[in-house]
Order: sequence, then C-alpha cells, then structure tokens
Amino acid sequence: MQSNLIFLNVKKIPDEKTLENTIVHELIHMRFPYLAHGKRFNKLVRQGIRGKLFPPYRKRKQESS
Repeated sequence: MQSNLIFLNVKKIPDEKTLENTIVHELIHMRFPYLAHGKRFNKLVRQGIRGKLFPPYRKRKQESS
C-alpha cells in the first residue's frame, strides 16, 4: 500500500528556494512513480516550479490476452 505522505525536515533546508525545489521534486516522484532521476525528471521538476499542472496519476489498465 502506498500512502501519499512526504516528510521534510525543514530545519535542514537552508532557504525558501531550496524548500520549494524539494517540495516540487517530491511531488514529481508521487505523480510519476515510474520515472527515475534524469533529464526528463529534472525537466518535469523545472516545469512544476514554473507552475505547470499535471493530471493525477492513474495506473494503466492491463490488457487481457
């Protein structure tokens, strides 16, 4: 079971810009659970910081064979 919960130790985050980046980074992990770190992931984080909205995550329906 996956819970939609993120814990952040804000005492370890030095400024608001880093906090915003961390929050968006973690939200991208929740929205795109299949996506590993890399160029595409970083692009999505940048888009999220700029305010892009993403539709909710939905598992694909498995095709019956």
